[in-house]
Amino acid sequence: MFTSLLNKTGEVKRKVTVSSNSFNEQIFQWSTVTTIALALQPIKEELRYEVGGTTYVATNQGFCDFGVDIEPGDKLIVDSVEYLVLAVMNDGGRDHHYKLILSKV
Repeated sequence: MFTSLLNKTGEVKRKVTVSSNSFNEQIFQWSTVTTIALALQPIKEELRYEVGGTTYVATNQGFCDFGVDIEPGDKLIVDSVEYLVLAVMNDGGRDHHYKLILSKV
């Protein structure tokens, strides 16, 4: 992807298990995985994604280099705004870049 188009920087955070309680329920916290360069745009059409029994409305789409460490369920922080990553797609199927579908938290 053309580096000049990636005009934003985002911090990727992922849930990690830190402990479990007396009922053997896992306790999670968000941990920074990596920082990525990306382009961010609003989504005009209404896209709905169901993740873990919850329906989210996609608010933004992002584009980043192929192969960065980001996956659905991660959080992406851009300019102090937090987004939930709903989908990561190999846009065009050519291993060139990812298209991210995001929901503002």
